[in-house]
Amino acid sequence: MKTKLFLDQEKGKMVAKLLFNYGKVEINPFSPKETKKKKKSSASFTKVLMREQEKENHLLDLFGEGDFNVEKERCYLEEEDKIFRFLETLLPKLQKEEHLSIYYSDEFKKVKVLKEKEINGVISLNHGLDLLECSLDIESIPKEELMEVLQKIREKAKYHRLSDGTFLSFTKENTGKLASWLSEMEIGYQDFEDGKLQIPKYKAFEVHDLQDENPLFEEAEDFKDLVADFEKVFEENQKSDFQKSPLTLPREMNANLRQYQNRGFQWLATLSAYGFGGILADEMGLGKTIQALTYLAKEKEKGAEMPSILVVPTSLVYNWEDEIRRFTPNLKTLIIS
Repeated sequence: MKTKLFLDQEKGKMVAKLLFNYGKVEINPFSPKETKKKKKSSASFTKVLMREQEKENHLLDLFGEGDFNVEKERCYLEEEDKIFRFLETLLPKLQKEEHLSIYYSDEFKKVKVLKEKEINGVISLNHGLDLLECSLDIESIPKEELMEVLQKIREKAKYHRLSDGTFLSFTKENTGKLASWLSEMEIGYQDFEDGKLQIPKYKAFEVHDLQDENPLFEEAEDFKDLVADFEKVFEENQKSDFQKSPLTLPREMNANLRQYQNRGFQWLATLSAYGFGGILADEMGLGKTIQALTYLAKEKEKGAEMPSILVVPTSLVYNWEDEIRRFTPNLKTLIIS
């Protein structure tokens, strides 16, 4: 017995035809008639066909793993998941069968499965936007389809189908780290532009920690310098309780800060110098307002031209205005309520 399998693609469907050949007799196991002779015999006597049922059953069981639909002697798959599973898992098994010859149409050959694509990326600073950027490149994947690929990786999908019909296979080995990375950073479509992931600068240390645990991308020198420099400065300030900070109080400040208030101001100013934000969480009555005003006054003294927005409860709007006039009269105010 010789077995032939014909594979084709028609209008998004994958079509298969399986035939068992016994000399001049051709058997389609999915045909209602089941048998059809290639040529009619001129002999008047009846021939008995001895079929190799065990081999046929083995191939039918194997072929059945594809979960094909049957129509007019042909088998077909139209669900994308089933087509991928056939190409990824079942076809390699069938190709190893000794007594099976597989014939591929030109249309079928266009459907490919790409595996183990190398993922490259560089984390750097975008000084213009004051963001972190990760430029990504996945071998053979068009930039315009990268975000869809990343989304599927984040969802831990088994594959993604590209616009040309090619299946991109994901394995835990080559995408597991990236899936965890994207999930931890909560990256979505809105963070992706022109082949680059845009990440808020304040996440620099989160990125750095993830890189320490699972090195995934290359780190540009400006990113390394940002993390190293900030860690060094912050560590020195903590050791000295921010008393050795080079930052002086604003000249036009009508107040003397207590030690813990000066520490709060220095902390805010240090974060700001590196493009980070923070939360000052002192108890009520300890002077958070004056610490914030000291920081704003220092920013103006350094040449900041853009306005700052203070969002406060309605009951405290005029309180803040009074405090500004009292401690930092050089700051102009506009109340919007």
